[in-house]
Amino acid sequence: MYHQRDVNLKGMEIEESTDCLLSDFEVLELLKKTRAHRNIAPEFADLNTVETEVLKYLENKPAASQTHEDVDKFMNSPITSKFELTEAEVLQLLNWRPTSTLELVLYVSDLETRFTAEQQQEMLKLIKELLPPPPAPEE
Repeated sequence: MYHQRDVNLKGMEIEESTDCLLSDFEVLELLKKTRAHRNIAPEFADLNTVETEVLKYLENKPAASQTHEDVDKFMNSPITSKFELTEAEVLQLLNWRPTSTLELVLYVSDLETRFTAEQQQEMLKLIKELLPPPPAPEE
């Protein structure tokens, strides 16, 4: 699931090719790290624009409030084992931090058939306990 990765910023070479999903937190951290090494040459203008827009988007999402410790704690919690969620479902919960059953049904496939109402509430309780609240919306 969540894998902490070291990125070679100088050569940007892929040392080991594996398919994996990234959390919003990981993407945000990577973009913050690479920002200092960004090339401002005109040929990189489109890339710089995309990076800036993604950063702006993620800074208003739950990932902006999360720390490595929060993510590790969440990924090693009963959320991942007790409820037998897929990796994609766990990442959706981490990325969106649902606070209601209505939101939960968006991120967990067949929620109502796989889990009882009590289990759904337990899931929401764990999410609330393990993950910090998202940043306050800008006015």
